[in-house]
Amino acid sequence: MELEQLYQIGAVVEETENFVVEVALFRESVIFDAHFPGNPILPGACITDIVKCCAEKVVNRSLEIKSVRNLKFLQIIQPDNVANLKITLKISSANDELVCKAIVASDAIVFSKMDLYLIS
Repeated sequence: MELEQLYQIGAVVEETENFVVEVALFRESVIFDAHFPGNPILPGACITDIVKCCAEKVVNRSLEIKSVRNLKFLQIIQPDNVANLKITLKISSANDELVCKAIVASDAIVFSKMDLYLIS
């Protein structure tokens, strides 16, 4: 999914066992006009794709989602209230795939948690 008009990946900071990726949302995106007019919300499919793209940035290669496990949407992301996200990734290898455990947050609010199983 090409979502370059929806967000921009910023700084990637490596911490002890994690990577923290900054993501700026673009409120002007047509996605917010359609989902939902007058009450824009970032769709779950877009959140999942943003996490995949952040993992691609960290490992510096294209990836595909093989499966998603433990996907939890804990709070809605409204672009009128949230302009920037911090996505914390813990990436490990298992067989021929990468396991990406992700937390999508802004300040102290956790919006989503997921485990993505990714392949090249």
